[in-house]
Amino acid sequence: MATRIIKYLPKNTAAGTEYREIEEDDKQFILTSCIQALSMMAEYDTYSSDDTDRKWVREQWWHKKDKRLHKSQNGLNTPCSVLGGIVHNMMFKTPAQRDFSDKQMKDIEFVFLLLSNIREDISGIRFQIGFGV
Repeated sequence: MATRIIKYLPKNTAAGTEYREIEEDDKQFILTSCIQALSMMAEYDTYSSDDTDRKWVREQWWHKKDKRLHKSQNGLNTPCSVLGGIVHNMMFKTPAQRDFSDKQMKDIEFVFLLLSNIREDISGIRFQIGFGV
């Protein structure tokens, strides 16, 4: 699938934290893509150990802590924990997450770059400054 370009504008909160404001339809696309990726990759957990490609992806990438991803409060993240955390923050946290940090955007780009190379039915995601047409 093609890579989806998601435009954003920098935004500062009252606390001085800098986030990236993203249009609502793009937020929904990210949320849907995260849920799709999580459910598709859950299939990899159910395959037998005979499927060596899926086993490698599952054990050596999807569930493995990766230094290329930003740390969470609990240490290194896995691709699975990055996407699961975003879904949790957008759907279940009070108040729900509405915008993304630079770190989250870099992690989303990285995970979806690799996922789009593993599964052709998953789109890559790239962030680009500027709202618009």
